[in-house]
Amino acid sequence: MRTLSATTHLVSALALALAMVVAALPANVPSSAIVVAKDGSGKFTTLQAAVNSVKQPNTAEVVIYVKAGTYTEQVSIKSDYITIVGDGYASTKITNKLDAKTWQSQNPGASGASAEAGTVKVQGAFFKAFDITFENTATASQAPAFYILGDNMYIENVQFLGWQDTLLSYQGTNQWFYNCYIRGDVDFIWGYGRAIFQNSEFHVGKRPSGSTGNGYIIANGNDGSSHKTSWFLMLDSSISADSGMSAWLGRPWGSAAAGTWQGVYMPSSVPAAGYQPMSSGTPSGTQYYEVIGTNTGPGSSTGNRVKWVHTTNTKSSFSSFFPSAPSWLTSPKKYGASVSKGSGYFSRCCQ
Repeated sequence: MRTLSATTHLVSALALALAMVVAALPANVPSSAIVVAKDGSGKFTTLQAAVNSVKQPNTAEVVIYVKAGTYTEQVSIKSDYITIVGDGYASTKITNKLDAKTWQSQNPGASGASAEAGTVKVQGAFFKAFDITFENTATASQAPAFYILGDNMYIENVQFLGWQDTLLSYQGTNQWFYNCYIRGDVDFIWGYGRAIFQNSEFHVGKRPSGSTGNGYIIANGNDGSSHKTSWFLMLDSSISADSGMSAWLGRPWGSAAAGTWQGVYMPSSVPAAGYQPMSSGTPSGTQYYEVIGTNTGPGSSTGNRVKWVHTTNTKSSFSSFFPSAPSWLTSPKKYGASVSKGSGYFSRCCQ
């Protein structure tokens, strides 16, 4: 009778384990993906551990698949070509509770608290994410759920949940957020980047405590000099708000704050004036625009907007807004549900 050696048994067991991991991958996730699973069925149990395993310098795409579950951690990604794929925004969540004041108390003398408190922090180019939620549950002060510092980024079917400063387009150009849900109340889409937010929903939420009843969607940081390319294009999307919340379109963070609203549904919660200044005085250098004849809804009338914002007949397109976008971004390789899902993956409030 022939018997198998211990080595043969080990090789067979490893082959079986590998086959089980590959079989567990959903459609449209490559077999080479690094698997993260809370239950131990993947290679790692945290997203940070998976990120740390990527050898540097990294010059080719690495896909990290995060199985369903709630992962409480702060994640720092300092690598190019990282792609994160979840099991769906309702199933896979990366969450943390950390605000700028708490971070500052933990890091006395350090700077950048309003960014460093972020739940998922990306410093790298060619980043992608699909089918996942990034959340910061802190309510006391600035508490980003996500920030991106890098060029050529694509994010689809991702939910960003926070209150103040939810999503930071820190710096960089060619940042494309598609089919996303972004919730916050104070300046919850902000930064110095050049970004398109397309086919998305901007939800003004009422935080559990301390709400003023006013929510401000964008706060662009263009200052006319070192960040003069910074601009937010809010394209073919919709605004929604919790009961009792005013959904102000934005405040100018930089002296030449720049943003365009085009093809956006604006409910009655958008005040007639549309915008508020960041501080006292008239922000005369602001470059906030609304494209005539494209925005809809009871809050879209521009007749009573503040005098320091503008209207225009000029429409923006992907190619005009991102003239230097590489083919990597113009035709991004997609993973997860985004491969088969079209527009409307998130329920849209009014369209």
